[in-house]
Amino acid sequence: MKNQRWFGNSRFELWLSAIILVCLVGAVGPSVVGDVVSVQSPWNWAMLVIWVCVVVSFVHTFVKEWRGRHSSEVALPHPDVSVADVERIVSSEPN
Repeated sequence: MKNQRWFGNSRFELWLSAIILVCLVGAVGPSVVGDVVSVQSPWNWAMLVIWVCVVVSFVHTFVKEWRGRHSSEVALPHPDVSVADVERIVSSEPN
């Protein structure tokens, strides 16, 4: 098993985005929405728009990581070696 750093780990990114999303929606969300409902100032509306953009960004990250969790991380390069080259090298090697 290869040693993978924390910043390149898709499982870490999945759980981090899930935890931050829960905190944003559960802890910050009611305060931001409550401020807009109680005092409809331009500042509160701007904070609501920023909060919605951040939540949508983390939802996008979470869904992208969730859908990609079963995909293979190793992509094979396109072979650009011709069949003739392979046959020539194989025939030149002793059995």
